Amino acid sequence: MRKLPFVNDQIYHVFNRGVDKRDIFMDEQDYFRFIHNLFEFNDE
Repeated sequence: MRKLPFVNDQIYHVFNRGVDKRDIFMDEQDYFRFIHNLFEFNDE
């Protein structure tokens, strides 16, 4: 869980790979869930 909340009108770095260069999206559904959440949280 994040210690600090996300704040509107700020820029955040989004990682495209995990620790030791591991994939963070195991399948297409993971990717689409991430994109969906990105847009949903951006609207809040």
